Amino acid sequence: QLVAQFNGLNPAAVENIVAVLQHDAPVGELLRQAWPQALVRMTDALTNGVALGWNPQKTERVMREAGRSVLQRALLIVRTEQLRAYRTASLENYRASGVLKGYKRLAAKGTRTCLACLLADGTFYTLDQDFDEHPNGRCVMVPVLANGEEPKWETGRSWFERQPETIQRRILGPAVFDAWKAGTVQLDDLVERHEHPVWGNSLQVRSLRSIRGL
Repeated sequence: QLVAQFNGLNPAAVENIVAVLQHDAPVGELLRQAWPQALVRMTDALTNGVALGWNPQKTERVMREAGRSVLQRALLIVRTEQLRAYRTASLENYRASGVLKGYKRLAAKGTRTCLACLLADGTFYTLDQDFDEHPNGRCVMVPVLANGEEPKWETGRSWFERQPETIQRRILGPAVFDAWKAGTVQLDDLVERHEHPVWGNSLQVRSLRSIRGL
């Protein structure tokens, strides 16, 4: 019953996407500058995608048709903003529920997952903390009851550490992998929280040059 309430489509998601598509909002301004002739059709497609629960790829196809060209950035914008609208609405529901104490980050375990997200998988956040996510991010929020067992799973860090070295090297890249194995770089060194005044906060992967101060 509780899961069904949180997973149901909330009008707040539509309100969130409409807000970011205003002319003076970041996404609305981006679309206006990039595709001024197709702005109305593209914003309609994005709004309908959220309202009707379309897969972001379907919304992107509709936006491509509206833009009359293959839009390289369309899928990135669609996926990022649709999921941001859903997550924001979910977090608003969590805060208003009165039965939750927070939420945990759940990331996919695989070589395609961002390393920062993989290492942050399983992290607990209180309800006053917004969800940090980078463009095209695939992480989800798992609600944690105030009175109940906290959901548990194998974290991304544990999954990574038990992988064979071939997989670890593929995820980290040869140079970072060698530095990690040599002990000159720790996994925690590879993740940083980036704050942006317009697009919000996100987790990002630090480069080896940045870690070494080069």
